Amino acid sequence: MVLAEKKLTGRNGEELAAFFLKKAGYKVLFRNYTTPQGELDIIAEKKDALVFVEVKTRTGDRYGSPAEAVTWSKRRHIISSALAFLQKESFTGKTYRFDIIEVYLEKTGGLKSINHIESAFDCN
Repeated sequence: MVLAEKKLTGRNGEELAAFFLKKAGYKVLFRNYTTPQGELDIIAEKKDALVFVEVKTRTGDRYGSPAEAVTWSKRRHIISSALAFLQKESFTGKTYRFDIIEVYLEKTGGLKSINHIESAFDCN
C-alpha cells in the first residue's frame, strides 16, 4: 500500500471513529491534536471523563489486529501527548482514560466493523 493510500485509509478510519463516538453519546472535543510529544487522534468527553482515543484502521489482518499496532512505545507517546494536552488546555481536574478504536474496512473502502476498546491501557 502506498503512503498516500495509508493516509487516506487512516483519515477514513478516524472519520468513522468520530461518527461512532458521537452516536454513542461522546462529545468529540478535538481531532488530530498535536503536541511536541506527538499527535492525539481523538479527544472526546463523556460524562465527566476525558477520553484519549487512538484510532487504528485496517483492511485486513495480515499484520495482526489494529490494537496490536499500539505498541508500548506508541502508548508512551500517547500518554506523553495526553499529559501535555491536560497541562496546556487546563483539564487537570478531570478523570481520563485511553481507548483504542479498531476500524476494519472492506477492500473497497466501505466499513466492515468497528471495535471500541475502552480503557485499553493506562499510564503505568
